[in-house]
Amino acid sequence: MEETLQKGLKEGIIQPEEEGELRDFFRGEEGKALFRNFLIHVATNFIPVPFGGNVGRVVWTSFSRARAWWDFKRGKVDAERYHYLRELHSPLVIFIGILPTIGTYAYFFSRPADPVRRVASKLLRWLISQRWGRSG
Repeated sequence: MEETLQKGLKEGIIQPEEEGELRDFFRGEEGKALFRNFLIHVATNFIPVPFGGNVGRVVWTSFSRARAWWDFKRGKVDAERYHYLRELHSPLVIFIGILPTIGTYAYFFSRPADPVRRVASKLLRWLISQRWGRSG
């Protein structure tokens, strides 16, 4: 990822502010939470039953959303954190999580992942144009 970011900066595909925003995001608590949940979705792919990963992702995301509500009701998390957790474990993430293959990446469709998606889409278009000679 580091190499791709550096190439993107050098080629002018992404701006230094975007690169800094992405680095700050992954250094912050929100980025770490997104990455932890993504790794759990990856781990569910190894559940040794048919469709175990799909079901595991949905159960994990649904449980996490319910736990956020429960913690908020008991006063363990404040309103701002609860709002963030609701956006992270959104119904869209639950729905995408059930899909084979792409479900692993469901957390990248959540609102907190916006900085990642913006930079990734630019880099992906650039990489595709480099590979196949098309522009986006």
